[in-house]
Amino acid sequence: MGRIAQLVLAAALSLPLASHALTLQDLNAGASFSSSGGELRFDFAAGSISLAGGLPIDLTQYSVLTTATGFIVSGPLAAVGPAGFGALTLAYRVTTSPGLALSSANLQTSGIAFGPGAIAIATSGFSNGATLGVLLTSAGGTGAADSAAFGNADFLDALASVQLFALTPGDVAAFGSVQHGFGWLSVPEAGTGLLLAAGLGGLALLGRPRRRGDGWNLRGLRGVARRFRRAPQPVA
Repeated sequence: MGRIAQLVLAAALSLPLASHALTLQDLNAGASFSSSGGELRFDFAAGSISLAGGLPIDLTQYSVLTTATGFIVSGPLAAVGPAGFGALTLAYRVTTSPGLALSSANLQTSGIAFGPGAIAIATSGFSNGATLGVLLTSAGGTGAADSAAFGNADFLDALASVQLFALTPGDVAAFGSVQHGFGWLSVPEAGTGLLLAAGLGGLALLGRPRRRGDGWNLRGLRGVARRFRRAPQPVA
């Protein structure tokens, strides 16, 4: 590897591993965790992580750090030319806390594609049909982030991947970090919705114009009272 390629690779992978973070080894064993605010839960089944190509197979080298809206994966995600290739896939389920619904997803990356044959790709696909994608090349690409909004969902199954190509000598394709995030909205729970509907129904009845014969006829009651007072009273 040339000196320039070494410097580029070092810069791309400069994000330090957090000592308190999970690792991909934990997720591959079936770990679950929540976002730092507790609104989201992420569940991984055993064997849900896979590596291919020249990426290091030691999953403890890849850090997983929770955030307020999701999690960040970082580690030796790099390919170096010539004929360099690496791939990572992870499958998981994201679920919201009661009273919340998922409404969007986003993908943010920190990476580089150096050299004419360098390509770095990150994608996410979800069970509702939404997709995210980032493409980095020496000529530009799509940019380092992508996002999508969608209809409310209590949970989503996700399949995320990273693919790195370094086809010619001196190429470097790498991601220093890949961040998976989600947005959510507050939604009324079933009991709250029923109470709200009942309250609105009551307000609608109170606001309905009163017709003759509805409820008590106060004018008629007053007339009966007057006739009662005028009637001769029986003598004891």
